[in-house]
Amino acid sequence: QLMGRRAIGSGVYLQQGRGPARKFRLELNLEVASQTCLLRHVCDGSTLWILEDLPSDARLARVDVARLRRATPKTLGSPPSARDWLVLGGLGKMLEGLDAAFEFQTVRESQLDDVPVWTLVGRWERTRLAELLPEQKDAIEEGGDLDYSKLSPQLPTSVVLHVGHDDLFPYRLEYWRTESNDQSDPSSPSRGKLLVVLELFEVTVGAPIDPAQFVVKPPADRKPLDRTEEFLERLGLEDTAPTGARRAASPRR
Repeated sequence: QLMGRRAIGSGVYLQQGRGPARKFRLELNLEVASQTCLLRHVCDGSTLWILEDLPSDARLARVDVARLRRATPKTLGSPPSARDWLVLGGLGKMLEGLDAAFEFQTVRESQLDDVPVWTLVGRWERTRLAELLPEQKDAIEEGGDLDYSKLSPQLPTSVVLHVGHDDLFPYRLEYWRTESNDQSDPSSPSRGKLLVVLELFEVTVGAPIDPAQFVVKPPADRKPLDRTEEFLERLGLEDTAPTGARRAASPRR
């Protein structure tokens, strides 16, 4: 339930491996106001394809992952870690985004259907919240009461994540919105409104995956936008100079 509209969708998520060679396929079909939206992100370990077919727009982009792997850090720091490579997308990117934006301080044991889970409640990290509510920055830093009605209506005030008790797999993610400063139990319908739910089921770990699932044949009538430079910047990388070549020196002052 976002921006006065109800959207329902289903899809599939597949992943094989980790780090820069990780392969994944994220496909989601959404029905919004009787119109279909298709989101498809597929990476074969060498190229990431991003296809988004929206009612008013159709987008196609590619990222040269092989080029990212050949690149070197811009500074003398270490190369990107396995966690940094999550920026390419998939379920890992979603969890990385949650970890960066929210503070998870409340954990309890609960049940999701017949699956024992740990339920984690996350609230905005203070720096992020101050960016969203700059006029309330002082109250945020001092831990005072906030006026959440000033937050954009499509944004949650808290998230609830349910991970498997034994396998720690993220089976369900909920985005909640409440205008009250008392967020002790944001998942209570009497306290908040449920904006978005993402639930993964029929989960299988360790099963073989058909390699064809990671192969994409881009539409012949569309020219893909190359977003490799954008991802080089995100990972703090730059292209490696060819053997014998020198990088341009910085101008002297």
